[in-house]
Amino acid sequence: MHPTKQLLEEKRFEAFLWDGVKRLEGEIQVFEKHLDFEFKNFSSSHIKLQIPFEGIEKIEDFKVFGIAKNGVKILSKDGKEDCFVLNQSDRFKNLLVKKPNNHSK
Repeated sequence: MHPTKQLLEEKRFEAFLWDGVKRLEGEIQVFEKHLDFEFKNFSSSHIKLQIPFEGIEKIEDFKVFGIAKNGVKILSKDGKEDCFVLNQSDRFKNLLVKKPNNHSK
């Protein structure tokens, strides 16, 4: 397997991609140079979200409905924003912050 495709050990997270109203269930997989979000209901298709680490501008926490602090927002250099809700948000965020070129606030 190509080294950039190698899944980092224990780097899978059950999560929801969230737009503030709707949520899509899936799994985040953290690789050496990017992360993938594979949609649960489309696991047999080619549909997935891939975010290269070099394209990340900022990583932030956010509160879901202003209450639960289990959200992680990824802001890309191209102006896109992806919000994930997951139980292990601190562990996920800490993992991403350790990647080169990533920033956290």
